[in-house]
Amino acid sequence: MTYKFSQYITTVCLCLLLAFSARGTENNVLDKVEAYALEQMEEGDIPSLSLVLRYEGKTQLIHLAADSDDKRPGDHDLFEIGSVTKSFTALAVQKLISEGKIDPEKPVAHYLPWLRFQYQGDEVQVQVRDFMHHTSGIPWHSLSGIMPGNAPDALEQTVKNLSGTELNKLPGTAYEYATVNYDVLGYLIEVQSGMSYEEYLREVVLQPLGMKDSKVGYVQEVNNRLQGHKASFFAARPYEAPVYRGNTPAGYLLSSATDMAHWLELHMGTDTTFLSSLAAETRQPDRTVSPNLASVSSYAAGWHVSLKGDGIVFHEGLNPAFASYVGFNEDYGVVVLANSNSKYTSVIGINALNLLQGKAVIDDLHAADGQDKAFTIASVIFALFSLGLIAFMIWRVLLLIKKKAAVKAPGPGNLLAWVLWLAILLPFAYAIYLIPEAMARFDWESALVWSPESFELMAYLAWVSMGLSFMAIITGTLIREENLYRHHAPQLLTLSIVSGLSNTALIILISNSVGKTDNLPYTLFYFGLVFVFYAIGRKVVQTRLVRMTVDIIYDIRKRLLNKIFATSYEEFEKIDRGRINATLNDDTNTISNAASVIVNLITSVITVVGAFFFLSSIALWSAVLVIGIILLIATIYYVVSQKSNRSFEQARDDAGTYLEQLNTLVDGFKELSLSNKKRFSYQEEIDHTNDSFRNSLGMARIRFINAFIIGDSMLVMVLALVAFGLPVVFPDIQIGTLLTFVVVLLYLIGPINTIMSSMPAFMQMRVSWKRINMFLQEIPANIDLAELKNQQGVAGKKIAKLEIEELSYHYPAKDGEGNFGVGPVSLASDSGEINFIIGGNGSGKTTLAKMITGLYKAHEGQIKIDGQEVSASQVGEYYSVVFNPAQLFKKMYDISDSKSKKEMDAYLKLLRLDEKVSIEGDSFSTIRLSSGQRKRLALLQTYMEDKPIMLLDEWAADQDPEYKKVFYRQLLPEFKAAGKIIIAISHDDHYFDVADRVIKLHQGKIEWQRSPELAVNDVL
Repeated sequence: MTYKFSQYITTVCLCLLLAFSARGTENNVLDKVEAYALEQMEEGDIPSLSLVLRYEGKTQLIHLAADSDDKRPGDHDLFEIGSVTKSFTALAVQKLISEGKIDPEKPVAHYLPWLRFQYQGDEVQVQVRDFMHHTSGIPWHSLSGIMPGNAPDALEQTVKNLSGTELNKLPGTAYEYATVNYDVLGYLIEVQSGMSYEEYLREVVLQPLGMKDSKVGYVQEVNNRLQGHKASFFAARPYEAPVYRGNTPAGYLLSSATDMAHWLELHMGTDTTFLSSLAAETRQPDRTVSPNLASVSSYAAGWHVSLKGDGIVFHEGLNPAFASYVGFNEDYGVVVLANSNSKYTSVIGINALNLLQGKAVIDDLHAADGQDKAFTIASVIFALFSLGLIAFMIWRVLLLIKKKAAVKAPGPGNLLAWVLWLAILLPFAYAIYLIPEAMARFDWESALVWSPESFELMAYLAWVSMGLSFMAIITGTLIREENLYRHHAPQLLTLSIVSGLSNTALIILISNSVGKTDNLPYTLFYFGLVFVFYAIGRKVVQTRLVRMTVDIIYDIRKRLLNKIFATSYEEFEKIDRGRINATLNDDTNTISNAASVIVNLITSVITVVGAFFFLSSIALWSAVLVIGIILLIATIYYVVSQKSNRSFEQARDDAGTYLEQLNTLVDGFKELSLSNKKRFSYQEEIDHTNDSFRNSLGMARIRFINAFIIGDSMLVMVLALVAFGLPVVFPDIQIGTLLTFVVVLLYLIGPINTIMSSMPAFMQMRVSWKRINMFLQEIPANIDLAELKNQQGVAGKKIAKLEIEELSYHYPAKDGEGNFGVGPVSLASDSGEINFIIGGNGSGKTTLAKMITGLYKAHEGQIKIDGQEVSASQVGEYYSVVFNPAQLFKKMYDISDSKSKKEMDAYLKLLRLDEKVSIEGDSFSTIRLSSGQRKRLALLQTYMEDKPIMLLDEWAADQDPEYKKVFYRQLLPEFKAAGKIIIAISHDDHYFDVADRVIKLHQGKIEWQRSPELAVNDVL
């Protein structure tokens, strides 16, 4: 007795334990389904959702709201179930078939004689069964032909509008889903039953099944109908779609979770009413045609039947503001009802079935078609682009008001350019208009109902941006900014952005068209249009870049040279010659590459960003993977750039040093040639600088090459990972997703590499830009060039007297040593006087010459011309000068109009240069002469300038005795006779008699001034 009792207690406890365990398992599954559904609702913009779960012989209803502001549905709240309505229509047709009122093998024309169809121009018969299985050949885009309205005969009109339709395929040979197939069946129900479709469905299907909540078609007075929503601008927004009574049999049954539970029980075999056998007939697939490869299923009558071996029967429903999903096998069933047109509804249904069966969730189901994301992003882009165009036009008008720009009358070339731009923009405007036809073969009315609201805004903004683009082109032509670089920069920037967007569009078109032949003419049209625009954009950009590049070089060099020309000689002497050469040549050439690098960078960045958004709409993991790769490569490049910056700086310093050493080599080659030790030591010094430059620049660039190879290798490895690894790790991943990712990533390798490889160029440009600005700031421009331009020339002018009063100049002290100075110096000379200045080396002769000509601004004293004080910036205009060594320019820039070609040729002959040099216009035929010949030619130039004062610095030092004699005995007296004031630095004491005055300098001061006779005695 005790044993039996204990055995009984043990059995009871075990049963209770199993029951609680089962209850825990049940709750765990429900929790998983609910958690998953909430997650997908948030991601798929579904405000409210009802779930019907059928498993282990029980039915569970779950009602969810994505947010506290959204309504949680009740058991009896109504949703539009969309195309799931077709399964109800199919059952109603099956009822009439069972009664013999409809024969599925007969042509529909047997019942509706006026309903005719054509295939390739010939009339063909379409059987009733073809409408049930979507094998009628009616194109799927016939949906757009269904007119909105709630007229009693709306269904009849929908069917009558089909008469004469050209079929896509021969009836009965291929599956093509077309919602109007079931509108034909609904109207056939009306004809053969003598009742309206709505009445027949209520009496024959809904009432027998106890579906008391359900309503057929549009019912105005329904309090428990949920508000529908449409995904627009990244969120579900309330939307009231038009009434389509003519499409009721295909998609406009309203039902509740409670009623759909009855429907699920009927098809899973729980409900054994007289409709059960008929329902089973509707689930028999048509295997006479090829299956639907997209869903791996065959179509029955109002149902898809899975071919994956899992026994799943399912159907999705999608209306403009609602969505639904019904799926089941023998043991498990799911109904999902949503008040938003989100494709996530089907994803929730599929994975809810998986969770009920203990299977893993399938992540890669392409829930989002990306339309709203794409249209919203495009709307933002067009809006920003339009605002940019408006800002550009306002900016140009403001420049005009501020008189920083001028109005330019359009010429024939401008008018032709406007016509060409209009010819380019109009096809794009038409392409926007053609989108509904190209994407879905819809008209605009249907497209606006079924597409997100972001599509309409995108289209309008696209047209607005095109109109503004044309206006901006006209504005840019008419209002021309003074700075041509800034004038063309907006157009280049805009075209670069458009080029990047076009590049992205090409990626999307190519990747979406792989393996598809539908709408091929439209695909080719859009591809050709985008490609032509991309090519034209790149052509214009590259052409303008070439022009802008040379403009940049010109502009920077002009600014540098303007400051140099505005610098006094005294300050110019302090500037390193190598630095001048390096800045004007190397740095400006480096900066000239900036335009090309920046434009290519913008195009590549836009391409990568566009591809990122495209990938995110397909599979988020692919977009995250791409951005992760880019960030990783960018980090590598950043680290490399930080290490390479100093190397680029050192290379730039070495370049300046190298150019200075080359200048010294040219100037001092004579001295270097006299000493082997000096020659080889200097050669070694230049080699050291060159080697340092090689190492610095080479190291910096090699680092970036290493980074480039690492980045490129990473991209290739990711491709290999996607191709080889992901299908193994995620066996459910779709091949189409992998293929799209591979195509896009292959396309992106070029733009990504362009972005990364621009870093070293930017590093060098930054260094060069820094050096240019430093040099511009440090150039001691201390002359007003505008003021100098207004000064009158003095060529041919006679002056009576030159007076130098107490003139002095002191060099700054160096390394703690005293500073050498010249002066105070006072002297005067009348017109037609020759003055010789003599003195030993270091006596200050050259400094005095620089002071009295204004090259050095005296610290004290003044210079007077005919009694009037003349500034240092003005006095040089009175001088013709030959310095030692003589610097010749091939062109003569300051020739007096009074000198004739005959006089020039006579002096060439006198100077015995006529066989070596000829004067062609205002230029010498050559200046490749010996030092003595160069001085003679320079003397000729001073004569041609015809200035009132001549300064000749040791002119005779390089001349042979014969030329010296000509100089002293013939030329100087002629210049004297012409009324010139002549100041000659000379050591030729046996020609002192030519001078009117001899001035000796010693330690920067005038030691004495003598007549020629006394001067000779003093020298002797």
